[in-house]
Amino acid sequence: MALRRAAILDGCAEHYSREQLEAWTDPVTDDEIPDSSLQHFYVIRQDGDLIAGGIIIIETGTVAAMFVAPGRRGIGLGKAIMAHLVQIARDAGLKSLNLASTLNAAPFYRSAGFRGDVISTYHSPRGVDLACVPMTRDLA
Repeated sequence: MALRRAAILDGCAEHYSREQLEAWTDPVTDDEIPDSSLQHFYVIRQDGDLIAGGIIIIETGTVAAMFVAPGRRGIGLGKAIMAHLVQIARDAGLKSLNLASTLNAAPFYRSAGFRGDVISTYHSPRGVDLACVPMTRDLA
């Protein structure tokens, strides 16, 4: 959760208000994250530190989260996590993946084969509404 918070506060600051970011990453609500979303949580570690991570929910074909530590963007960590999640989805027989991208991450997801341009609203389980871009990737 510390990686999640750091990545969101660092990467999303230009697209969301400080109030939204604080509500979205409030450590007090960390216990409200369903255990089921952590069943397929994959990470990259370097020298014992978590530097990237991603969550896929097989039952819904959803990439629920992807995070890269501040200062570690642009060196292929996100691509590596995404490639792993895509392989897991394919191995599970999924035909597509979906996600709700933050505004800042949409170009990354497009480069990873996801499609979507319409801005919508993501209703976070933490009680904050955030502008997002719903996206889908065909796995066929």
